[in-house]
Amino acid sequence: MFEVLSKPECCVSEDMDCGACLRTAAHNVARVCGGMNQGGLRGIFGHLFAHPFCKSKVHLFERAYAQPLAFLSASE
Repeated sequence: MFEVLSKPECCVSEDMDCGACLRTAAHNVARVCGGMNQGGLRGIFGHLFAHPFCKSKVHLFERAYAQPLAFLSASE
């Protein structure tokens, strides 16, 4: 049977939205470390989002990371 994972207590108590949290973190990482490969990006994600509930959302983080890079490239 599958284990049901709960949102981290700190996120619940602060009423944080997963999507907004992931996007903000990914955009900030992109500003500081633009052009990372997938392995490096997943390593950063693992350090920032170590809670088991968050681990399944790595694809959202990767997508959000790539979006500001496209924007920055277009504006240069």
